[in-house]
Amino acid sequence: MRFRAAQLLLVVAGSSACAPGSSGPTFGAELGGDVHDGTVAEMALPADASVNPGDARGWIAQGRVRAAIRMSDGERMNAENASFSTALGVPEPLVALELDETDQRLYTLSANTLYREDLAGPCLGPDCASAECSSSNPGNRSAFVLLPASKSVLDPPLAAEEQVLDVRRIPRPTGNSGPERVLLLTSERMLILAGDSTGLHVQGQCLELHDQLHGSGAQYLVSSSDAHFNSLEVDRFVSVRLAIDHTGRTLAYLFANVGKYGHDVHGAAPLLLLGDLDAADDFAHPTLNAGVLPATSYAYWSPYDAEPPFTGTDVDGIHANSAYALAVRVGVGETEVYVGCGSQKQLRCVTAEFQPDGIRPRSTITLASLQDLKVVLLGADASDKLFVRGTGSVFVVDISTSTPTWVQLDNQPLEGEVLGDAEQVLMASGSGTARTLWTLVAGQMSYDIQAFDVSVHGPTRFLDLDSIWRCDGGVALDAQDTYVLTAGGVRHYLWDAGRWNQAGYQPTRDDHPGGDSDEGFSEQLELGTLAPGEAHLLAPANTAHASGLFDWSLDSAAEPTPGTFVPLRPDEIFPDWLDGDHVYTNDLAFLQAGSESYVALCPTREPARPSDPRESALVLYRRDGGSWTQVASDQTVISAGFASAIALADLDGGDKVAFVGTGGGLQSYALRGLASGNPTVTLVSDVPGEGTDGVLPTGSRLIVADTLGADPRYVLYDWDTATGVISASGAKTIPRSELGVPSGYGRTFRLRFDPGAGADGMLYDCNDGGVYQLRYSAAGTGKLEYVARWSSLSSGITQDCRVYAFGGVKRLLVTKDEESFAWLHP
Repeated sequence: MRFRAAQLLLVVAGSSACAPGSSGPTFGAELGGDVHDGTVAEMALPADASVNPGDARGWIAQGRVRAAIRMSDGERMNAENASFSTALGVPEPLVALELDETDQRLYTLSANTLYREDLAGPCLGPDCASAECSSSNPGNRSAFVLLPASKSVLDPPLAAEEQVLDVRRIPRPTGNSGPERVLLLTSERMLILAGDSTGLHVQGQCLELHDQLHGSGAQYLVSSSDAHFNSLEVDRFVSVRLAIDHTGRTLAYLFANVGKYGHDVHGAAPLLLLGDLDAADDFAHPTLNAGVLPATSYAYWSPYDAEPPFTGTDVDGIHANSAYALAVRVGVGETEVYVGCGSQKQLRCVTAEFQPDGIRPRSTITLASLQDLKVVLLGADASDKLFVRGTGSVFVVDISTSTPTWVQLDNQPLEGEVLGDAEQVLMASGSGTARTLWTLVAGQMSYDIQAFDVSVHGPTRFLDLDSIWRCDGGVALDAQDTYVLTAGGVRHYLWDAGRWNQAGYQPTRDDHPGGDSDEGFSEQLELGTLAPGEAHLLAPANTAHASGLFDWSLDSAAEPTPGTFVPLRPDEIFPDWLDGDHVYTNDLAFLQAGSESYVALCPTREPARPSDPRESALVLYRRDGGSWTQVASDQTVISAGFASAIALADLDGGDKVAFVGTGGGLQSYALRGLASGNPTVTLVSDVPGEGTDGVLPTGSRLIVADTLGADPRYVLYDWDTATGVISASGAKTIPRSELGVPSGYGRTFRLRFDPGAGADGMLYDCNDGGVYQLRYSAAGTGKLEYVARWSSLSSGITQDCRVYAFGGVKRLLVTKDEESFAWLHP
C-alpha cells in the first residue's frame, strides 16, 4: 500500500461555487476541486488513425469536460482535457462534437456556445500539456455565443424552451473551395454559420417551425394541402444528417418529433423530414417547405404509417415503430435513405427528393434478429455496405444487389441503450490496417465505446467509461487519492500536476456459474482499513442475480483491484425470505472492534408473495481468513419504501448500535459481542415515521431528516446509550421551513456531522438542492440553525458529504450525482 504525505489543494480566496440565483451565505470549492465529468453525450473520431497512431486523438463530450482519448488503445489523455466557460468562469455542459477533417477544425457545442478550434493549434493533441494550453489561454479557439441573448447576435434569440441539439459540418462538392459552413440544430430551428479567419457568422436560418411554435396558430408544422401531416403534429426537431443529393442540393435529413405520439412520457417519436439548405440562395434561406409558395407542403416519411401501419398508443408499440437512425446513399439519378427503425419496422429503404410526396418507400430489410436499430452507417470505403447497430448485435449489410444480404456479429449482448453515435476509423493492426466501427453505448451502469473490426468481422469491446453521472458515494485515502462510486463500479481520481485525473476503474460484477456476469448497481461507499496498509473499498451491490457486499482492495499504487461480490444469503438466517423475493441494499457501514472487522448492511425485502410483509434487516458480515462471512442479523416489518440510511454509534461498554432509516420509520439494532468475535444483532426499537432519509447520532441524541412526507422536517430523538433504545416520547420536531433555508432544498440523502466543542457541531445535509450547513447546539432539547449552502452546477443531487482533516485543515468531499465530486472548504 502506498501512503503519501498529505498535500492540500489551494484555496480560492473568497470563492463561491454557488449556482446563479441562489440566496443566502455560501461556502466555496477548492481550486480544481470541483470535478465536472458527467454524462457522455457524443464522440468525435478521425477517419484515419493508422498514421502515427500514438498521436492520433479522438474526443468525448462528458459532462462539462471534453476528454481526449488516444485512438491506438483508448487511453484517456487527462492533460488534454478541455472545459469551456462562460464569462463568469462557469464551465458549460457539453452537447455535441463535430470533427471537420477537410478544414481541420474541431467544433464543440455547449448549451450556450459553439466553439471552433484548429486541429493544428496548440491545444489539441499530444502537445497540449505545454504551458500555452490552458482554459485562460486556449490559443486557437473562437466562439459563437447563443446564450445569454444579450451577448448573442442571434435574431430572434433562443426561446426559453428551445434546446440546443447538434452541430454538423455542411459538405462541399468535390473541388469546391467555398467557405466552411456548419449547421447548428436546435429543437426549433436550423442555423447556418459560415466560418472565416475571424470566426463564425450567421449565413441563414430556417425559422418555419420556430415561428409556428411562437405564433398564434397551431403549435406545430402545418401543411396547406396534407391533412394527414397536420394530424401528426410535428412539433420539434430531434436530430439531423446532411448530404448533397443527386440533384446537387444540400439537404438536411431531419428526424422531427411526432407530437401525436412523442409526449414527454414517451420520449421522442420521430419521422423523416427533409429540409433544403442552399435553396439557390447560397445558404441564406434554408427551408422545410417543399411546395410552391404560397402553398406549404413537406417531404416526409412516417414510420408509423409504413406497412403495417401502427394504430396503437402504448409506449412499447410507439418505440417499436419509431425511427432512430439513417444513412444517405447518393446514386445516379436518385438518392436513397436507409432508415433504422424499431423492431416492428426494421431497416427501411426510401428514395428521397425535396418536393411534396418526395419520399417513397422502396424496400424493407428485416434483419435476422428483431431488434431496435439505433445506428445506420454507410461504409466509408464502399457505397454498397451498411453497418447497423441494433440493441443486441452489429450487422454488416450488403446492399449491392436487389436482395440485400447481411452478416450478424454475435456475442455482443447489450446491457443498456445505443446512443445513436457511430464512427468508422482506419486503425493500425498487426497486418497493416483494419477498418473499425465505433459505437457509443449507455448501459444502466456504464458508458462503453465499442469498436468492431468490420474488415474481418471481429467484434471487440474497446473502451469502457464508467457512469460518472450516477455517482452515489465517495471517500478519500489522503489529499491526493479520491474514490467515487459510479453506479456500476468504483473510480479512482488521482491529484497530479495540478489537476484531478481519472485513474483506475473497477466494475461491480456478480459472476455466475458458466462464465456469465451481471453488472451490479452499487449504492454508497466506505473505506475500511482491515490491517495496517490494507485498505478496502466497500459498497452494497445489487445485481440481477443477488444483493450483497462488494469489496475492492487497494494495491500498492492505491488503485482498486478486481473486486469480490459476497452475496447476501437471507434464507440462512430468515427462513421466511424466499429465493423469489426481490432484495435491495442501499447502505452499509464499516466498523472495527478490537482485532475484528465488520460490515453492517441494511437490505430490504420486497416479497414475491403478496401475503408476505415488506421487511428491512440489519445483517452483519465479519472478516474471516481473508473473506467476508455473514454472521448475525435481525429484521423488522416496515410499512413503506426501503432501508435507505445506516449510522453507527457507541454503546456503553464498547458495543455498538446501528440506526437504520426506512421509508416507514426508524429502527435501532444493538450489536454486541463484536470484539470477542461472537456478534449478535438485536432489534431494540422501532419508531414509525413518514420516511427517514438521513440518520445522525451525536452524543445521546439522534438527528433524523424526515423529508418524504408533506411536511419536511428534522426530528431530534433521545436514545439510551446503554441499550440503544430510541425514546419516541418527547421528540423535538423542527420544520425545515422555520430554519430560513433557501429554496431548492429537496429530499435529504445523507446527514454528516463535524463535532465541535462538547456535543455541539456542524450538521451537513446532502440533498437535491445542494449541501446545507446547519449549526447544532445540544443544550436543552437541542437547536438547529441554518448557516450556509453550496450548490452544484449540475441539476443532480448531492449524494454525500464526508468531513476530512488533511494536515489539520478540514475539507468536505461532496459526491455529486451527475458530475462526480467536489472538494469544499466550509
